[in-house]
Amino acid sequence: QLETNLKNYNEILTKKNKELDDFQQKHKNEFVKTLNKTLEIYSKENSISMILRKEHLLIGKNNLDVTKDILELFNKS
Repeated sequence: QLETNLKNYNEILTKKNKELDDFQQKHKNEFVKTLNKTLEIYSKENSISMILRKEHLLIGKNNLDVTKDILELFNKS
């Protein structure tokens, strides 16, 4: 009886973990799509040919940081 219960529990746990993984992946993909669309719109509206992540930048002027603007636009979408 204990082995049967343990097996059933493990099956339920495996199923729930898969559901959670699927949920996370789906929403991550939706987030990335929305972010990419937001970046594309922002770059077109502001005539920007390149947007870089801060961690990929060696040095730059603070006035070139558009993170706040992008976040505001993203939150509206």
